[in-house]
Formats: sequence, structure tokens, C-alpha cells
Amino acid sequence: MGSNFTDLVLLVGTNPLPDFVVAEYFLEKNGNCKTVWLVHSEKVVEYNQQGTKEYADALKNSLRRRHNSIDLRCVALSDVSSSKKIEKDLEERLLKKISSGSSLHLNYTGGTKAMCIHTYRALEQKYKGSISFSYLDGRNFELLDDEQGRRITGDLRKEIRINLEELIELHGFKKCPSQDT
Repeated sequence: MGSNFTDLVLLVGTNPLPDFVVAEYFLEKNGNCKTVWLVHSEKVVEYNQQGTKEYADALKNSLRRRHNSIDLRCVALSDVSSSKKIEKDLEERLLKKISSGSSLHLNYTGGTKAMCIHTYRALEQKYKGSISFSYLDGRNFELLDDEQGRRITGDLRKEIRINLEELIELHGFKKCPSQDT
């Protein structure tokens, strides 16, 4: 299936830049993509889980400015250490909301290892035949396809551009006004 899908699922961790790069690439190359799902963790003090909602929101805002016709949706996972809770949250908050007839692509670069494996497994079981998977390799900056075991892209540093203000905002910071002395 490669890059011909209707729904892109991204796992959002504490570094939203890889998700931004992946989303930008697919949104530029795949005119069929209508929805981007940003799966993030909720803040839960008793589990010592910090939460990545603010990164998902910053990513959503950055992508919205560039692609205002794309449906961007956040999906919260309540406990990223529990396979059962991840599966339950995915079923209730993601799988039930995806339109029938949709084709999916999961890029599992972001998020925790548990988020990755349980999301991969849940989507693979439910959408067998209408899902593809990829990973952004940090050693060579290329997207790798799971199914065919090949590179989807070349070096994405040469294809995807982000300016300093966007990068600062993506990580939850604001540029300070300059002060003339």
C-alpha cells in the first residue's frame, strides 16, 4: 500500500519533530490522506506518566497551518505501561472512530515502546490488508516500509523544511521578543 492511504496514525512522544517530518512527507505525497490521528499519553500522576498532550497539540497546530483541509485528531492513552489499557483506549478512542472503508498507515517512530507494540498489534489485527507501517530511521533520516522491507524515501532532511519559529513552537516554547539595549 505504501503511501496511498486515507488515515495516518502517529504516536506522539516527547520529541514531536519526527512526527512532523513524517506527516509533512505523507501529506505532501499522498493526496488521499484525509485524517491524521495523533496518539499521545495522558498525564497520570499516580503512574508517574508525564503525558504528551501538549506535544500532540503543538504538532496539530503546526500541521493545521500548513494543511488546513486535513482532519487532525488527538487520541489519548490513559496508561502507556498497560497493554490492556492501551488496547481498550485504542478501541474506544480510535478504532471505533475510523470510517469504514478507510485504509491506514501507522508510523511508529514516536511514543513509548509499549505504545508502539500495542498500537501496531491492534491496528494490524483490525485492518489486515488495508494497513501499512513505517518507521523513520534516525541513522539515515529515511522512512522504512515494514511490509516490503525497503526505503520509502531518501534523506528527508533534503525534502522537508521547517523554520526556526516552527521548530521552537513545535516543542512547546515561544520565541522571546528581542530587546534592544
